[in-house]
Amino acid sequence: MDYIVILIMCIFASAKLCFRNIFDKKNSKNSIDIWYFNVFAFMMPALVLLPKVFVMRPIVLAYAAIAALLMVLCYYFYTKALSFNSDAPATAVVVNFALVINVVTSFFFFHEPISNIRLVGIALAVVAFIICGGIPKKSANKKWLAFSILAMLTYSATAIVQKLFGASPYSEENFAFVSFLYAVASAISAVIYFFLRRKEKVSYKMDLSALSFILGVGLCLGVFQAIYMFIMSRLDGTFFFPVQTATTTILSVIAGILIFKEKFSKRQLLGAVLSFVSLILVSY
Repeated sequence: MDYIVILIMCIFASAKLCFRNIFDKKNSKNSIDIWYFNVFAFMMPALVLLPKVFVMRPIVLAYAAIAALLMVLCYYFYTKALSFNSDAPATAVVVNFALVINVVTSFFFFHEPISNIRLVGIALAVVAFIICGGIPKKSANKKWLAFSILAMLTYSATAIVQKLFGASPYSEENFAFVSFLYAVASAISAVIYFFLRRKEKVSYKMDLSALSFILGVGLCLGVFQAIYMFIMSRLDGTFFFPVQTATTTILSVIAGILIFKEKFSKRQLLGAVLSFVSLILVSY
């Protein structure tokens, strides 16, 4: 049952990435395009769950605000890394090393169990996303690596803050947390957008096509985050984080073949197989 819930969660996460990638390839030409989209995409789940915010406790607001700031910083560092090296899969490999930090934190800070077999499964999950993402090209430089590492650290910190909230006495206020999280993320994105307006202009119109992508991304974000908060508060991080990573790796390979018409390489096959094996081992 846990695997099914995590699979559904990862499907919505992968769908969000697909919607976003398709839109960005067609419309986004500079930084302001990305942040303009984020303002409205983050606003969607916030508005849907807005009534929950008015009954939430101040401590929940604090958790959500910190998580939102870290999430936006992660996205900012990630896009900055891509500005120095457009190799998105290699950048994602660095960011995904947050898995290691999250598992270590779950083991030492939250005192969650981890067996030798599970350790092997986690190692295979790491190897799998490295294989699928590939090694950085020679064009990669120190600035790219620095921003990629910052993205990894803030990505991990976001997950840890959410895990802390899930372990707190206020975890039943998940929907309020998600609503305020994206409300703050939308507000921070708006600030970045207004600063960028001094030098750049949005290159696309907010027409029906753009709105449909925003609706799709916003819906996927909201559902993903709600499931994420629900399941993470009930599972050990030493199990949840590697299963999430391995499942996402497999889905990214499938999406690349079915949606983006990528050729199915031996490298992707090996990565998908290792991810599947890691799922089996982590369950022990």
